[in-house]
Amino acid sequence: GLDISSGGRRPVLIELNRDSGFLVGIDFNKQEVAGLIADTALGVVYETKTARPAIEQEEVKKALIELIRELIKNAKIDKAKIKYICIGTYGTLWEKNGAVKGLDEDRGKSRATIYYTDLKNDIEREFNIAAFFGADAALAAFGEKAKNPGAGDDSMLYIFQDVGKGIIIKGEIYCSTDVGGVDLEGLTGNLSNEEKIKLREESAYLKPWNSQMSLKNEALKVIE
Repeated sequence: GLDISSGGRRPVLIELNRDSGFLVGIDFNKQEVAGLIADTALGVVYETKTARPAIEQEEVKKALIELIRELIKNAKIDKAKIKYICIGTYGTLWEKNGAVKGLDEDRGKSRATIYYTDLKNDIEREFNIAAFFGADAALAAFGEKAKNPGAGDDSMLYIFQDVGKGIIIKGEIYCSTDVGGVDLEGLTGNLSNEEKIKLREESAYLKPWNSQMSLKNEALKVIE
């Protein structure tokens, strides 16, 4: 209908047809794999979760496909109306080779046993729906900006697990940036401690801290 005029032509109010399209969202985290189907207005239609699989390509592929099948079946919607499948994962996504690193603590941060580019292709072939992978913190920042009624300001600092992975500057969300996947230690080379501190203070505002510079360790130092 028409809204009240504020000095010109009365504005026309438009409401989204919630059932015109649907989205599948998957959260692949350290404890579990959680999934949901949302309508066009981002209202949750159905959600479920399952145990996190072993960090191996075939095991992850199988878990994701089974979870998506369950979501579609139990949501009782027309599969043709699903526009996108979006998977957020912890770890670091390497765009150069499509690897996801840091998923298995026993193997260390640099070892990769799954490749999101291959998973994307497998999911798209299985369901004939466009799929997208993203870093969990960047996607969480996007969700916070989009859905939190108190996040209307352009200037927003969103902290998820690392400083630097979910970045919002002047209302814009920055993802797929190398800044989010770079440890400060990897930039310092053979600098002295004094030089490292100077670099950190002057140019590390959006870079994640490594484990030696974490909030937990800083807190433990203060306590001691």
